[in-house]
Order: sequence, then C-alpha cells, then structure tokens
Amino acid sequence: MDSAPAISVPVAEIGLRQEAKERLYVICQVGGWGFFFTLQAVFSVLFSKPEDHHDPVETSTVLVVVTAVGLLLTHYTRPLITRWGWKQLGWRPLVPRVLASSVMLSLLWSMSTYGIIYGVMRTPWTAKISPLVVFSFTWIQGTTLFVGWLCVYFFYHLFDRFNRSEIERLRLATSVKEAELRALKSQINPHFIFNSLNSLRGLIDENPD
Repeated sequence: MDSAPAISVPVAEIGLRQEAKERLYVICQVGGWGFFFTLQAVFSVLFSKPEDHHDPVETSTVLVVVTAVGLLLTHYTRPLITRWGWKQLGWRPLVPRVLASSVMLSLLWSMSTYGIIYGVMRTPWTAKISPLVVFSFTWIQGTTLFVGWLCVYFFYHLFDRFNRSEIERLRLATSVKEAELRALKSQINPHFIFNSLNSLRGLIDENPD
C-alpha cells in the first residue's frame, strides 16, 4: 500500500526562493538609498545660495555619510525584526512597534551623522538656525523615512506569507486528490481482477479449447 506524500516544500525550492528574496532585498536597498542620495544631491544644488560657498567635495562626503549610515541601520535592523518575530504579527501589534522603532532608528541616524560630520570631520556649522532646531527637524524627517521603509518591508513579507500559504493550500489540495485517486484505484483493481477471472471461467465452460 502506497503511503501519502508529505506536504513539504522541497529544499531546492526553498534555496531558490531565499536567493531570489536576497537579490530583491539588495536591489531594493541599493535602489532606494541610491534614490535618496540622488534626491538629496539635487536638492542641495537647487536650494543652495551663491553666498553659502559650499564645497562640492564636502557636500558629497556629507551625503555619502548620511546615506551610508541610513543603509547600515536598515540592514542591521532586518535580523532583529526576524529574531523578535515581528514578521508573524498582525497589523494591530505591529503599528506601535513600527512607530517606536522608526523613532529610535531616526534618533540613531541623526546622532550618528551629526557626530561624524561635525565631530569627526570637523565640518563648521554655517546654518543660521539653531543646531537643536535642525536636529529636531532631521529627527522628524528621518522618522517618516523609516516608517516608510518598515511599511514597505512588512508589506512585502505579508504578501510573501500570503503566497506561501496559498502554495501550501494548493499542495494540500493536490495531496487530497492523489489520496482519493489511490483509494479509487484500490477499489477498482480487485473488481477488475474478479470480473476478468469470472469472464474467463464463463468462457472455459462454454469453449474449453
């Protein structure tokens, strides 16, 4: 008697799906933060005043530092999200976690970039506004950015989880159909043998030769 096949995703398929997810993650990270860098560079050119006398090399370095720190923060937040099991949560418990983590990530982002730019690089403060006001504005802006990043990240995993549940549902339906077919075959085969032998017996009685 045949045993029913186990409902499981093949190891090769899991590996291919994981590789595809990693490639997509790298593309989205590089593309998203590359777009952020380009947007900030365009804004710095469009809204800079001639009397500011910004050094292009210094401006580019600042943008690279800001973008690199943001990319690293989001990259290393990803394994923490997996370890804490946030991908399996519903939207109600997830919303406060996203908001709180966005605030903390933005604070780390702002403190790190300001520390590197004005502490390590010794870039002079040329803005007429108070550093505290600029820092607060940067913190709020960064919080919005990280909220958007986390929303995109969790929406993708929600869609991926839905796809995997659909695949498992189809596998289960296929397994049930196969079990039904095996059951029908086990019922049909004895009747077929019995009918064949009964027909042979009848033919032997009528025409033994």
